[in-house]
Amino acid sequence: MKNKKLPVLIFFLIMYSFINIFLPKCENDIIKTVILILFWGTVLTVLKLTHQFKEYGLKIGNLKDWRILILNLLVVFVIFFNILISLKSRYTPTPFGIIQLISCVFGEELFFRGIILSYFKKTFNKPALNIFIVSALFSFSHIINLFSQKSTIFIAVQLLFAFSLGLCLTAISYYSGSILLTVPLHFLINFTAVNTVEIYIFISLFILIPSLIIIKLREQK
Repeated sequence: MKNKKLPVLIFFLIMYSFINIFLPKCENDIIKTVILILFWGTVLTVLKLTHQFKEYGLKIGNLKDWRILILNLLVVFVIFFNILISLKSRYTPTPFGIIQLISCVFGEELFFRGIILSYFKKTFNKPALNIFIVSALFSFSHIINLFSQKSTIFIAVQLLFAFSLGLCLTAISYYSGSILLTVPLHFLINFTAVNTVEIYIFISLFILIPSLIIIKLREQK
């Protein structure tokens, strides 16, 4: 990664960490919403001024590859599956809850499938390896959930789910050159999520196996 871009990455990480520490302590949803809007407005402005929009996937990518379509359909199926499973027990999120979820999802996509993936693309000319590494890093970032009150088995399965979903989303981003598809897909997956071990395992295998096949086919292209 070029030296002139390093300060942007450091700024992003510091500020994003700060707001995620500060926001839970703030009880006013309006103030929290304003903080998130100001933060993302600043980040996007800096990326625009430093000409890093396209490099980090903030563009309309190539969507003509049939493999990208299949990967997208996998995620769409999971979204509808989640909705059907939880149809009778859906909760109504607060407006700020939705804003916070959008912020979290966009942050993860920009960091992992934007900044980090861009770095590996330039460093290693091995698409499959790059996709696996970014997906593993995305999964590992969820290990912080060990500090929650969930069981170790649940967290382990959640890490598998994060890797499987990450593999699919990273492949979409890598092949299309854009995160504009992965952001809404990631948001809808999180928004409709059914947090049980059984569902996580089923979805993980459903996404993982076809994703691996498609990545393998793409490598042979």
